[in-house]
Amino acid sequence: MKTALNELVTNLDLHDRGATTFLEVSDKHSVLRYEIYEHGIEGTDQISDCAMAIGLNIMRALCAPDWLPTEVRLRHQHPAAIEPYRCFFQATLKFNAEHTSLVFPTHWLNQPVRLADPMLRREFLEQIQEMRDYSNQSFRDQAHKALVILIGKQRCSRDQLAEHFSIHPRTLNRRLMDAGTSFRQLHNEARYEMACQLLRDTKRCLASIASLLGYSDSTAFNRAFSHWEGTGASKCGQQSRAHRAIALNCHDEV
Repeated sequence: MKTALNELVTNLDLHDRGATTFLEVSDKHSVLRYEIYEHGIEGTDQISDCAMAIGLNIMRALCAPDWLPTEVRLRHQHPAAIEPYRCFFQATLKFNAEHTSLVFPTHWLNQPVRLADPMLRREFLEQIQEMRDYSNQSFRDQAHKALVILIGKQRCSRDQLAEHFSIHPRTLNRRLMDAGTSFRQLHNEARYEMACQLLRDTKRCLASIASLLGYSDSTAFNRAFSHWEGTGASKCGQQSRAHRAIALNCHDEV
């Protein structure tokens, strides 16, 4: 089961290049997270809701038809009509959450995949490799997506990015240089995109966002954001949430 979810996390970019997933495992509970990292995406609430619905159906296909999470976390505000959420997820719902995710008991990761077919899996893996071999996605784009995943796992360094691609750090530097970029440049771009998304779509405090993105404190994060945007992160977050609230109110009035 854990292998299947890890392969989902690794290969989601073939289907969805503007978002990624994370599998966070602890002794008692595990979390399957979904993060939209591409800047400027509209309808993130609806996209995230659909992602959680798809995630639920994937878990049922892997585990059991009646599988249920212990909790469903959604970043957006509490909806006016909550009953459809309750009927579909049949689990504890948490709105205004830090992450969009499904929470479930970790023991499920040790269960065999329901209706597993080793030959079919091997065929799919071969097709995935073929898609990657002929993909028009540049190494720069692949590295950018990998950095988003590593930042989300708070394991983001040059050596860890090289490990992700199973290459030596010097080889990574050379390939990034050939792609017209560097680790530092890509790392800053990935952190900027995630910062914008977190400030716009969540109510996380600056210290929490700074910690997630690998800054020493909120002051360092605010300084970096001011360099990117010309304004402080707190002010930008207030403006983004105000515009979001206005847009939602306008939508409700239509």
